[in-house]
Amino acid sequence: MEYKIKYLVSPGRISSAHDDDVHYITGNQLIKLYKVRWQECIIVNTGDETRGLHGEFISLRPKFHGDYDESKCPLVSYNYGVLV
Repeated sequence: MEYKIKYLVSPGRISSAHDDDVHYITGNQLIKLYKVRWQECIIVNTGDETRGLHGEFISLRPKFHGDYDESKCPLVSYNYGVLV
């Protein structure tokens, strides 16, 4: 089965609403938290991963309140690697 890239996963630091600690959430952790298929994701660490991308993608990022519902995530558009 061939999968289409739907998600851009951006790991990063986030302050927790529950314990006020700073946590680093990895790309793989975000994929699990959002409950999406890893085959439909690109993990964006440096920005180089977006070269050549064209179309609209759902941006998955760490959330302060822990609400990992993909339907509430913004769409981002790329025109052959350039964010538009």
